[in-house]
Amino acid sequence: MSEHLSKCGVPHLILERGRIAERWRSQRWDSLVANGPAWYDRFPGMEFPGTGPDDFASKGGGRRLFCRLCKAIQCAIRCGVEVKLGQSNVGRPGFRVETSDGVIEANSIIAATGPFQIPVTIARRGPIAGATSNGGWASSASRTLRPRDPAPNTSRSR
Repeated sequence: MSEHLSKCGVPHLILERGRIAERWRSQRWDSLVANGPAWYDRFPGMEFPGTGPDDFASKGGGRRLFCRLCKAIQCAIRCGVEVKLGQSNVGRPGFRVETSDGVIEANSIIAATGPFQIPVTIARRGPIAGATSNGGWASSASRTLRPRDPAPNTSRSR
């Protein structure tokens, strides 16, 4: 996302709660591999280090590729910064974002919460609190926004 924003001349900042590729580093099985072969699951112009085109990149290969990409595109990222609250400004455009490292003013907010999440657009104005433990978002009005519940399993065992 950062690469595309940069190419469009959109100034931006990425706030990362942990380190770059933190979930690949600490929240996945050691046996994790990419979803597809390396020729498919890669960034344009970059290849997984030490991985053949038909191989599935390892957890370490994925982490290293994310880190290389951030360096290559000179990604504007601040690691170790947790977003506590994002709130629409009153009487003027933009947002006020409270973080573990202070307050940031922003014109727009993109919340990227991890793999396979369903995007949610907040249509109402007002405070938006941080992520809940179930991966959803809760507002100060106690309205919870979360990815759709999985479809019930309708298969029957015989």
